[in-house]
This record gives sequence, structure tokens and C-alpha cells, in this order.
Amino acid sequence: MKYRALMVLLLCLCSLGASAEAEESFQIFLRSFFTDAQFQRQRVSFPLEWQQLVANKDPAGEPFVMQTTRKTATSWQHIQGPAFFDCKTDCYDVVTYDNFSRRGSQSKERVLAFEGVDNGIQRALYFRRIEGRWMLVRYVDEST
Repeated sequence: MKYRALMVLLLCLCSLGASAEAEESFQIFLRSFFTDAQFQRQRVSFPLEWQQLVANKDPAGEPFVMQTTRKTATSWQHIQGPAFFDCKTDCYDVVTYDNFSRRGSQSKERVLAFEGVDNGIQRALYFRRIEGRWMLVRYVDEST
């Protein structure tokens, strides 16, 4: 009987650890993603879909066209985040909630968008939680 009780306790503790691991904080993940190049490389789902606006060579067409490529681990270059991700003291994160309880949804997907003010910057990084870890799965740069 004691053996069974011990096994049940161990199973409960193991499942608690697994669920905690499955709930990796997106905010903490982002800080490491932008400040640690090795961590970032480990958290990119290669080959990564990479879209960006490029100048259109057709003078009769739109000035820019979307170009889609795939980034590989060998061609990867560290993406620098905004300066506040390098913060050491007096740090803060800007968080927007869609409810008054200030709780985010349990979605396994997040989009981090950098939308400039009167400067043409429009970038979005698409993340998905895969096996409990946040991974960059797509990058779109519509900056002009």
C-alpha cells in the first residue's frame, strides 16, 4: 500500500513538472530570444519561411512585391530586438490584454509585431509553442 501511495505521489509530481515546462512564459522566452544568439538559433524552426517586400523591377507595377524565401540554419543571422530587451535594471514589458482579468489566452501561437510610427516599419514574427517550447516559425517584413 505504501508503495502504491509513493508511486501515485511521484506520478503527480512528474505531471506537475511536465505541465510547468509546457507553460514556458512567452515574455521570458522573448528576452532570451533577442539577447542570446545561440538560444535564438535553437528556437527557430528551420527552414524558416521568410517574407519581405522587395523593389519591383517592373516599372509599370507596384513599387514593391512580396518575396518569399526559406532561411536555413547555416544562413541564419541573429535578429536584434528593441533595446529594452537588453535591459538589466528597471526593466518592463509592454503587455496588452484583451480582458480585464489581465490573463492571456492559452493559445499556442503568438505574433510579435513591430509597427513603426510614420517610418514605414512593419515586421511580424510568428511563434508557435511546439513540444512546450516557443519557436519562431515565420518572419514577415512589409517595411517600405
